[in-house]
Amino acid sequence: KKNKPIFASSNKYAVLANENDEIENSDGILIDIDSDTEAEQKVKPPPPIFISGLLDFPALRSQLTELIGADSFFVKSNVKNLKIQTKNADSYRATIHFLKESKAEYHTYQAQDEKAFRVVIRNIHPSTPLAEIGIAINEIGLFTVRNVANVLNKTTKNKLPIFFIDLEPAEINKEIFHITSLLNTKIKIEEPYKRRIIIQCTNCQAYGHSKSYCAHHPRCVKCAANHSTSTCTKSKDEPPACALCGGNHTANYRGCQVHKNLQSFQNGKNTPNKKYNLRNDVKYNSIVKKGEDSGVQTNLNRPNINDTSSFPKLSLQSHHLNTPKHTLPNGTENQSESNLATQLSSFISEFKLIINPLISLLTTLPTIQSTTIQITLNHVPTKISSVYLPPHPAISSRQLNQFLKSLGQQFLAGGDFNAKHSQWGCISENQRGKMLQKITKNTPYIFISPKGPTYWPQHHNRHPDILDFFLSSLPRYIKHYINNLNDLSSDHTPILLTTIASIEPTPPHPSLSQGPIKWDEFSVIMQNTTCLNISLKNKDDIESAAQNLVTSIQSAIFKSSHPKTQSSKHNTSNQPLPTNITNLISEKRRVRSRWQKYHYPSDKKLFNHLANTIKKLILKHKSEYFENKYQSLNQTDGSLWKTTKNLLRIKEQLPPITDSDGSLAISDIEKANLFGKHLSKIFTPHTDITPNSDHSEIIEQFINSPLP
Repeated sequence: KKNKPIFASSNKYAVLANENDEIENSDGILIDIDSDTEAEQKVKPPPPIFISGLLDFPALRSQLTELIGADSFFVKSNVKNLKIQTKNADSYRATIHFLKESKAEYHTYQAQDEKAFRVVIRNIHPSTPLAEIGIAINEIGLFTVRNVANVLNKTTKNKLPIFFIDLEPAEINKEIFHITSLLNTKIKIEEPYKRRIIIQCTNCQAYGHSKSYCAHHPRCVKCAANHSTSTCTKSKDEPPACALCGGNHTANYRGCQVHKNLQSFQNGKNTPNKKYNLRNDVKYNSIVKKGEDSGVQTNLNRPNINDTSSFPKLSLQSHHLNTPKHTLPNGTENQSESNLATQLSSFISEFKLIINPLISLLTTLPTIQSTTIQITLNHVPTKISSVYLPPHPAISSRQLNQFLKSLGQQFLAGGDFNAKHSQWGCISENQRGKMLQKITKNTPYIFISPKGPTYWPQHHNRHPDILDFFLSSLPRYIKHYINNLNDLSSDHTPILLTTIASIEPTPPHPSLSQGPIKWDEFSVIMQNTTCLNISLKNKDDIESAAQNLVTSIQSAIFKSSHPKTQSSKHNTSNQPLPTNITNLISEKRRVRSRWQKYHYPSDKKLFNHLANTIKKLILKHKSEYFENKYQSLNQTDGSLWKTTKNLLRIKEQLPPITDSDGSLAISDIEKANLFGKHLSKIFTPHTDITPNSDHSEIIEQFINSPLP
């Protein structure tokens, strides 16, 4: 009779399994919630082991008891797996060896005493060999270097003057922070920034552990099949499949619903156990003080400064002043209390007069800055808004809701929201991001965010993230494309959103003419259409004649004008450059920005090379353009004549202004006097225009004679 197997074999239909209960597993150590709440022990226990696919627990328990002893381990079971916690390192290694021989599916973690002590060293030039840095640290005599790694820029993949140093575990490792120079370089040693993202195994694609300590069957990150990603034969045209949720995306996509649930679980949205609630009580209290933004009903009502009922009423009969009472004769005690009450009331009134303008000033500070225009997109009025939400002061959900409603039914709002959330691809989340996601959860609004970060902080403890994005209520059939523009060097890089839609152009202004007017043709038309043989005996005749004249002028202007035609002149400045040259120009700008920031000789050399290459390509492009232009000249369409005229046109230079004696007129007064003399000589009465007396008498007789 064959022995009953202890562990389950690999299931090729595991892709169809429902793994939605993964986030409900509070003991799966996907998120180590209790790690920072427990006191650190002097002797840390070995890491736990999580086994999946267990079929016979009694058989496993008996074999482990024989192998390491009954008092050397304890287990805890849940729906997904079995957790084994050993008490010492020898029991841990024996259990791992047994599970490997049994071909069981399990995962564990690196032991605390085997973890390297990692530090960050800044200001060492990136061309320094890694081995030389390790040797220099070992020569100090206090530390043992395990590994040295150079940090690369996330976007350009260029080496940075930052190095990760992994030291062998030792109690003296913290002394390395006192080192200020290494390899004749002033350095700065600090702790690495703690990653907030959830670790994901690249072997089985599950969250919470790494590939180095995973013995589960491999799952492909592209197609979710039971093979490793390196052996996948799926083409790029085929849609991917997620090994976690079965969606049409890769398993490492951060927009996956499983990742979003785990991220929300880690940020404190879910409270699966009591320890998690107790741990977040400190953070939660600080949020409750914000009132409306926290989503919690509080009893802290905002007092009305102008309401005198909110101030204590001081009277002679009853008050609660903690002042010592002395028995004074003849009612002196009552008089003293009355004077004190009067002084306090006067102080409160003056305090209100001082504090009211300050409160009104603080409450009217702009919290949402926007500029909005309206266009017609696909025959529908659409508002385009540029938005900036400053990080301070805090913006309430009511203010943000009112702003979105003010944009109307169809809008596109983009800008710096200073809001972080995983829904639009951020690495971390903040309170404003959670509030914005909550407001837009049950609305048709969609978030349009770029693939890369838009915020590049200067501080080493902050990581790049997406702060600039678009919030849209446009219909789904309007396609859009969004790209990062990394040409500018600033802490915020711009983004470009392109929509495929028809925009109705602005109607042209009404005009009598279609373009330039040919006045000769206008004169001919007016002579042929104007009739002077008309009767002007009454008011109606004059009105009709004036109307006919205006109509004739308008018609003649319209007929004698012609629309402008596209100029056939070729201008090299208006010709677009080829794509290869524009790409090189963008690369040159990025290299120049990097050289101005770090002053690396390699960047300067690359910048000079790109600049010379671009100059040669532009000269070649202009030469080819002029060659094609002159080869296309023709005698019939007048292009040859126009080009020849432009080439032979010589601009005449104006001669200087000189006086009759040859002296130059330099000042304004000299020029004015010289022009005055010249004009006085030109505009003189002619000697032949003296009136004739006989001719004048004939004209006067004709004017004075009565009409026939």
